[in-house]
Amino acid sequence: MDATLLAGHGSLITASGEAMVRLADILREEGTSPIVEAGFINYSRPTFAEAVAKCAHLGATRIIVQPYLLIDGYFSQTLIPRLIKEAVSTRPGLKFLITGALGFHPSLVELVQHRAITALADYPLDETGLLVMAHGTPKTGVIEPIELLAESLRKTFSEVAIGYMENNKPTIPDAADDLVSRGVRRIIALPYFLHLGGHVTEDLPATVTFLRQQHSEMTYLLAEYLGFDYRLADVVKSRLAECLRNSTNSYASSKPEG
Repeated sequence: MDATLLAGHGSLITASGEAMVRLADILREEGTSPIVEAGFINYSRPTFAEAVAKCAHLGATRIIVQPYLLIDGYFSQTLIPRLIKEAVSTRPGLKFLITGALGFHPSLVELVQHRAITALADYPLDETGLLVMAHGTPKTGVIEPIELLAESLRKTFSEVAIGYMENNKPTIPDAADDLVSRGVRRIIALPYFLHLGGHVTEDLPATVTFLRQQHSEMTYLLAEYLGFDYRLADVVKSRLAECLRNSTNSYASSKPEG
C-alpha cells in the first residue's frame, strides 16, 4: 500500500509547520494516497522518522516522499535522501520514492498573485512593483523555478524583482533599489516561504522596515507568506503524479546523496 509523506523544514517557533500538516490532512481527505502523513526534517514534530514509522504502522509498503520545499537545494538533494537511507536501514522491506521539490507550477503563480493582490488592497495596480523575497541557496543551478515564477508574474505586475536573503544575488535591498529605479510608486514585498519560521516572523519584517527607511517616498506593503492554500495541494498532486509516471514499483531506495 502506498503512503505519501510530506517532508518539510521544522522550526523552533511553535506551530510553524501547521500549514503543511493541514495540507496533509486535505490530501488524506481527498484520497490522494491511501496514507498521507507529514514529518519534519529538524526541530518540529512529528519528525521524519516518526512519520515513516506511522506510515509503516498503518500498512504502507511504499512511501512517496514529497520534499515540501520550493526548490531542490541541500535539504531535498542531500538531507532527505540521507534520512531515507536511515529509514531503509531499519525497515529494509519498505520501499521509497522521492519526488522533486514543489518547483515551478502555475498554481504557485496563482497563489503568489492572490497574496500580492490581497496586500495591495485598495491601492491601484498601476505603478506597483512586486518584490519576491526568497531565501537563496549555495546550490548552483536550482533557482530557475523562482525565476520562472517571476517571469509569469510579469503578466500581472509590470515590474517584478526577486531578492534573496543569502547566497544568491541580488540581495533584497538591491532588488528593492532596482524597482525604485524603474519608477514604481509602491512595492508589495512578498515572503516566498512555505512555513512560518523566524525569517517570516522576524527577519523579513525587519528588512521591510529598513527598506521603508531607505525609501521614505515609497509605500511598502508586506504580503502574507505562502502558508496554507488549497492551490498547494494541486502542486503536490502534480509532483506525485510525475514521480509515479517516471518510476517503477520495484524501486526500493532513495536517490543518491549529492
